[in-house]
Amino acid sequence: MTEPDWLGPAMQDPRLAPMTALGDATRALMEAVVETDVELDEIETATKEIVAIAQRLNATHRQSTADMNPQEIRRRFVAYNPVIGKANPFAPPLVVEFDESGHAVSRVTLSRVHEGPPNAVHGGIVALLIDQLLGHAVGTAGPPGMTAQLTVNYRKPTPYDRELLVEAWHTGTSGRRVTAEARISADGVTFADAKALFVSVRPEQRAELLRGDEESPLA
Repeated sequence: MTEPDWLGPAMQDPRLAPMTALGDATRALMEAVVETDVELDEIETATKEIVAIAQRLNATHRQSTADMNPQEIRRRFVAYNPVIGKANPFAPPLVVEFDESGHAVSRVTLSRVHEGPPNAVHGGIVALLIDQLLGHAVGTAGPPGMTAQLTVNYRKPTPYDRELLVEAWHTGTSGRRVTAEARISADGVTFADAKALFVSVRPEQRAELLRGDEESPLA
């Protein structure tokens, strides 16, 4: 099973392909900034060019999410999410799939952009990936919710430059309280695992957010 249906409409956005290309190019730039050891004059030249590009892109800003209707939010959800957003250079980005039991699964290789301790991924990045996958897993069991509690156990330093398996699964629902678990591993070695409590949005709040859009991520 692949990504849930509510992620699909973003693919209809005509801006997604060029924005994805821009996101990919910017990720490559971020990698280069972290890895570079070129001469200082080259760094100064590159800095001026990057500043100029940023000024060009800032000429017009996209609509605030607070002002969007649910359909537009749904269309933009995939593109700009900080973990799965193809157009967001901060995102790796993850591609999340689901197995037959509803487990959310993703494989990702991080880099020195994500380094915290020497030769390991920053703990905050580890938690970020886990939280995203937990949200997907919770969404398979019913209406998505908001993270209320997240406990991450850092078993071993999480390596970068190595394919990681990030997975999460729903463990129970009691009213609006939804529990789930997750882990990050590679080749059978667990680097981090987690337990989480999500709280689903109240029906009246969800109705206001949806405003008739039953295919929204909040549906």
